[in-house]
Amino acid sequence: MLRKSLVLTIFLILITSLSSIAMAQTGAVEVNNQALNYYMEGMRLEMAGEYDSAARAYARAVQADSSSATLFFALARAQLRIGQVQDGERALEMVIRLDSTNTDALKMLAELAGAKNESDRAVAYLRKILSQDPENQYALSDLAEHYRAMGDTLKEAETLERIYEVNPRAIHALGRAEQIYLNAKEFEKALALYNKLLRNMPDNTELIERELRLLVALERIPEADAFIDSVLAKHPEDGEFIALKGKYLGNVKGSEAAIHYLEHAVTNSKTDWEPRSMLGQLYFESKAFEKAIPHLQTALEGNPAQPAAVSFLALSHLNLEQPREAYKLLVNYIPAFPDNFFLHYLLGSVARDLGTQSNNTDLLEEALLELSRAIELRPDDNQSLHVYATTADQLGKTRKAMDAYERILKSAPEDDLAMNNYAYMICENMTDVDSLLYAAKLIQKAIAMTPDNPSYLDTAGWVYFKLGHLRAAREMLERSLVKDPTNPEVLNHMAELLETMGQDEAAARYRQEAQQSE
Repeated sequence: MLRKSLVLTIFLILITSLSSIAMAQTGAVEVNNQALNYYMEGMRLEMAGEYDSAARAYARAVQADSSSATLFFALARAQLRIGQVQDGERALEMVIRLDSTNTDALKMLAELAGAKNESDRAVAYLRKILSQDPENQYALSDLAEHYRAMGDTLKEAETLERIYEVNPRAIHALGRAEQIYLNAKEFEKALALYNKLLRNMPDNTELIERELRLLVALERIPEADAFIDSVLAKHPEDGEFIALKGKYLGNVKGSEAAIHYLEHAVTNSKTDWEPRSMLGQLYFESKAFEKAIPHLQTALEGNPAQPAAVSFLALSHLNLEQPREAYKLLVNYIPAFPDNFFLHYLLGSVARDLGTQSNNTDLLEEALLELSRAIELRPDDNQSLHVYATTADQLGKTRKAMDAYERILKSAPEDDLAMNNYAYMICENMTDVDSLLYAAKLIQKAIAMTPDNPSYLDTAGWVYFKLGHLRAAREMLERSLVKDPTNPEVLNHMAELLETMGQDEAAARYRQEAQQSE
């Protein structure tokens, strides 16, 4: 809550109390003539902005008549205005002693106590205000804040509920109360709060779902069943509520129960897209991809603005080894979701795989563009950077690929795959000793983490070969071939190494094996 400043409070009270002079003249506030004269002089000076002089005039007024709450309140107001806080507080206490129902003085005393972090005193003053005016939103709001400062969160929550009762638009108050009750494991109070909210918002699916979750957590399943059924009875053909019941059944009774219910529900032609989308997702999660596809397609026809449904549908096609269908789907929907990271990443990955299989440079360029967009949306996603790097490497864009690996290793220095790939690229594209030594350091660290990876062993052998350490290179390549004896790239590396060592006959055998393995 944004608390009013004390100065603003004083100003508001000044405006409301200017009529007190008339009260004095009509006898509503009985003061002697001398005190009245000082009081009127103080009012004139205060309105002219001469607050020091006004405070002195009010002080003379209370000296002349110490039985008037009005005079003491005017004195307190002026003293606080000129920074005489202790004197002003004493004057306010006199006001309350003379008139215990003066809410303006009680407000100011509560503000002063709060400013000194004396929440217990502030609470006492605020409760006095509420005893006279139970619906005073100012006092309720401040009371909740002071309970929070005192660590009495349950009283804070109860006060927040009262704020909502007074002002039903104060939904935020109940949001805070809900969190307090849940943290304190006061689940019955949380349930009562949900019921209170649902009386005003009976169709709010978020509230319905919260109540269901809480009932399930309390193992009150029959009550939860009855509750969701009562909701459906009011909305028997509304897809949003049918999907909500499907989600509830999936969480509580398993995916089979949810699928059975939703299959029956979607046979009703009036049912809209939500249940179909959920059913497709449930089939996907159950690895029934062929069954998932038609439901997801129908859901997207009903509502194309479902990036999750697009993702599940594309992934279903990929799991059924239908990459071209996934590619066409993603190309069709990607313009509608320009800021969806996963769809850009997925399209980039699919285009990269298709481009690699068909040796299609245009598809690889498209893949690089989509992956670039994904990285813009999520710069620290290393998986996207990996796919981007390999795609750039395929296109011969060496610097872009190496930059991507540098970014990965900066954020994830223990990424052994990035170490291996970057080391190999350095080895293939740079000849200076410092760069090759850095590549050797990277691949040694990768092998220390994954000692038996044949690709890493091959990279190490190739780096050592470029550095001129032929025996070490041969050892690494032999270890790689033990793990993967038919890898044509490793076989060719071994052939080149043996030629350098003068073993042409053995090199020829390895080259022949490499050709047979390709």
